[in-house]
Amino acid sequence: MTEAVATALVAASAEELGLSAAPLLARLPALLATVARLGARWNLVGAATPLAIAREHVVEALTIGAACSAVDLQPRLFVDVGAGAGVESCVLLLLWPNAQAVALEPRQRRADCIEVLADAVGVGRRLRVVRQRLGPTSATQPADLAVSRATLPLPEWLAAGASLVAHGGYLGLHHAADLPLDPLLDRPGWRRATTVAVPTRPAHAVTLVHRRPTPTGDS
Repeated sequence: MTEAVATALVAASAEELGLSAAPLLARLPALLATVARLGARWNLVGAATPLAIAREHVVEALTIGAACSAVDLQPRLFVDVGAGAGVESCVLLLLWPNAQAVALEPRQRRADCIEVLADAVGVGRRLRVVRQRLGPTSATQPADLAVSRATLPLPEWLAAGASLVAHGGYLGLHHAADLPLDPLLDRPGWRRATTVAVPTRPAHAVTLVHRRPTPTGDS
């Protein structure tokens, strides 16, 4: 019953966000079961019930997808920094069947779990797990999109974006819905593109920041 409620919640949220989520819904039982099993064993995601995973992780990842849809972005390559259990990476790969992803996760156990989850939902061939922290030697080419949830303070995440996102690409921010972003985004080369509220977490939102298509001399 809990899994059915979780599935209904994700379906309703996808509809509210204007997303076609049939591939995700088809794989959602496997995703929820795998994350619940691994989460209960290794404490990966806090509350490891299917409903909590759907509400706090799957729908927030869907919100990134909705923000991308709002700016007509379907990434060919995206990077997930501090990918944790891999829920966001896997949800986005299910939304974008032609995308490739790199998940940066320095914690060995979590990195292993990302690979298990990716294989369970059928996106393992499109997801490369890099077992290291974000830094100058992070092994990834400039991406169309970079996301990170609760890994770095937003000012540091914005500064790090220049090393991850190609000119013309986007940086995803997870943040409190009432956070004043304008002072943070007052920097050359970037502009706020869109903000979307998380349907299941009213105090939370995601924002896409656009990196200008041509260099300005300052990222």
